[in-house]
Amino acid sequence: MDSTIRLHEWTRSAPIALSEESLRVLAELGHLIEARPDGRRWTLRPKGIVGRVQLREGTLELLPKHPVANLCRMLAAVAGVPRLFEPIATLADSALPDLLMVAFVQRAEALLTEGLRRDYVERRELLPVLRGRLDLPAHLRRPEAVVTNLRCHHEDYTLDTPFNAVLRQTAEACHSRWPALAGRVLRLRHRLTVLPQLRLRPDDIARFRYDRLTEAYRPVHALCRWILEGTRLGLGGEHRAPGASFVVEMAPLFERF
Repeated sequence: MDSTIRLHEWTRSAPIALSEESLRVLAELGHLIEARPDGRRWTLRPKGIVGRVQLREGTLELLPKHPVANLCRMLAAVAGVPRLFEPIATLADSALPDLLMVAFVQRAEALLTEGLRRDYVERRELLPVLRGRLDLPAHLRRPEAVVTNLRCHHEDYTLDTPFNAVLRQTAEACHSRWPALAGRVLRLRHRLTVLPQLRLRPDDIARFRYDRLTEAYRPVHALCRWILEGTRLGLGGEHRAPGASFVVEMAPLFERF
């Protein structure tokens, strides 16, 4: 097939030659993309799915029936952030995955410029000198005849928090075919390497609670949630999407809207 094939929701493609590897990728989205054999080729019909699927033969662009600006307003309303896409100059004629990633990169860069928020994190660890207070029960249970390290219980004022770590996780999930955006993503990843590597689920982000000191994180976390949801094949399954794949299922989005 061509390097890129574009299909709108609920429309059937012309016959396409697909490899076994591509058919396995599509099988992960079997309830959302109908694949029918047509001789030695296949016809595809996306059923209420928008985004991009990377196949061995090229990229399958899945376009919404409605203008992408309307879809972005729906995403913003569901996220509870009416101005979610406000930093983007134009939403016309752009692919949804790239719009989400542009918005995420811009807001993450702004947070880094302002300075990420530190917080107190409780730690229990073995240290050569006492820090905080001695965890006496754990210390006395140790079997060593000569104790050279102390079991300490203390708090760090650190950037190592889930609020910050999810930024790095999302940046690593971003892939764009736009050279300018791909370059910004790489630079953002480099700036975020100081943060820990966590594997938060979209539902974990939905449970974050904000106050006046952390309210600036709300829009970027909303984008993190959409990106992490969209970069999983099957929308929430454990299978990671290959490369630049990103999908949004429309029926649950309409229900949440």
